[in-house]
Amino acid sequence: MSACGRVGWYVGRSAGRSACRSVVRRLVGCAKSTSTTVLLFCRLSVPKTGPYVMCGRLRYVSHNFNRRPLKFTWELEDREALRGIDAFAEMVALK
Repeated sequence: MSACGRVGWYVGRSAGRSACRSVVRRLVGCAKSTSTTVLLFCRLSVPKTGPYVMCGRLRYVSHNFNRRPLKFTWELEDREALRGIDAFAEMVALK
């Protein structure tokens, strides 16, 4: 995550599959619509058995179809509200 609360998300090899294309189209549609709420859940990579942490709502910033893998950029809308939650602070290295 960047200092301004931006997050990069990459669509991997499954991007060519029908179900994945549908999700990508819906996520791209977030730029023009407020009817879809995108939530971010993460966990630390070590240990991979750790719990997921709800990191809040995402606001669409951009996408790049010319890049492989496909890249979306999102902004954490709830970053300030979540700062005081230890699990979130650890996840985004605020501690």
